[in-house]
Amino acid sequence: KPRLDVKSTPGYSVATLPTNSTTTPSRRGWTAPAGWILDQPTFLRWLSLDVPAGTAKLLWINGPARFGKTILCARVVEHLSSTLERPVAHLFFSSDFESRKDPFVAMRSWISQILSRHADAFGLACQRWEAEQGQVATPATVVKLIRELLQAVPGCTLVADGLDECTELENSSVSVATFLETVKKAAADTTTRTLIVSRDEPEIRHALTDNTRAEFIEYKRSPEDVRADTASYSKSIVDRKLFNISEAIKRCLGVTKAIEQRMKGSASENADKDKRDAHSFDATMVITM
Repeated sequence: KPRLDVKSTPGYSVATLPTNSTTTPSRRGWTAPAGWILDQPTFLRWLSLDVPAGTAKLLWINGPARFGKTILCARVVEHLSSTLERPVAHLFFSSDFESRKDPFVAMRSWISQILSRHADAFGLACQRWEAEQGQVATPATVVKLIRELLQAVPGCTLVADGLDECTELENSSVSVATFLETVKKAAADTTTRTLIVSRDEPEIRHALTDNTRAEFIEYKRSPEDVRADTASYSKSIVDRKLFNISEAIKRCLGVTKAIEQRMKGSASENADKDKRDAHSFDATMVITM
């Protein structure tokens, strides 16, 4: 899909983002094998359009550290971006994300991505920027604009991964709790889908579940999920390594395998011969006795 030049509306250009913050991990050279999530009833319920008009949906995927949540989120983002007609905006927080003190950077990033993917949204932002006399968007203006965009562009999908990496979880104007409350209000009475992927922190849980008007759906990562992802990821690494080996090594591996088969055959033949000798010896002893 063609993208619009958001830079032509400088007032709504996203704040400077670290490299890779809007790049899915699989595009950084990782593999996102967690395709099983796409068939989960919980995920399909969140994705379904079979809801009353003006009903937003909020899916929270949570689990402990090192449970593959970011890989899972990357797989979902890639799937949604390739299948949905409406804008899919995402941001991946990490411990080395210098802007993680302010989770609202995700909202600015979402706006930038929506504007680049939807002409009507781009026009709306231009009008808003002109009304503000070309001033750089303030935090209040950003919140107002995301609300207007979600109302004007039905079916947007917002994704944030790693909010637990942010330094302020609550009791702050730029805390994760405040950010989530703002997102819920912005998406209220629209057909927006929001996906939050994080650890199960109490501050995040309360912010997502308290006074939520959206349809709230939760999926907890389990050890079984992790085992399936690990097996798939390991297989992909082995397959990729074997695919990249030289022809000489492949021939050596072929010769080695042939030798192994021949040795197994020789061992089997020797074992059969020993059995025949033993039976022959037993028969001779019986006849003699």
